[in-house]
Amino acid sequence: MDLLALERQAWSMQWLENAKLILLPSVHRAYAGESERILREAFANAASEAATGRPAIIFIDEVDTMCPPRDSRRQQETRLVAQLLTLMDGIVCSRGSSSNSSRVVVVAATNRVNAIDPALRRPGRFDREIAVAPPSIQGRYEILCVSSQA
Repeated sequence: MDLLALERQAWSMQWLENAKLILLPSVHRAYAGESERILREAFANAASEAATGRPAIIFIDEVDTMCPPRDSRRQQETRLVAQLLTLMDGIVCSRGSSSNSSRVVVVAATNRVNAIDPALRRPGRFDREIAVAPPSIQGRYEILCVSSQA
């Protein structure tokens, strides 16, 4: 590994150690507007962390359940997708004017990539995709061994 690669790795580790992780488990709520409020609060928390100089990572698990394609005719999911797109666009737009917003990273996970709204996969939103293959039989055995040692 060359010196530049080592510097990048060290910077990445330092960035992650100082980062504030904001988890968005399930945002679905019974009453209209509550889910959107939870999203706004998560992004506001991330922005306040970035304003203090700390990076923030917003992690959305199972984004496919939260943001199905908007042609699905379900009003709550349509509002939720629109709110997420607006919040993500706000991060992108403010990056040019402030260095704090570049300290906010939004990461989402899904096992059904084709079941999310296509607008989320456009440049400036979730524009990088990393496919993680299931572990091999040997890998599964090793995971089982590590998990059962606790």
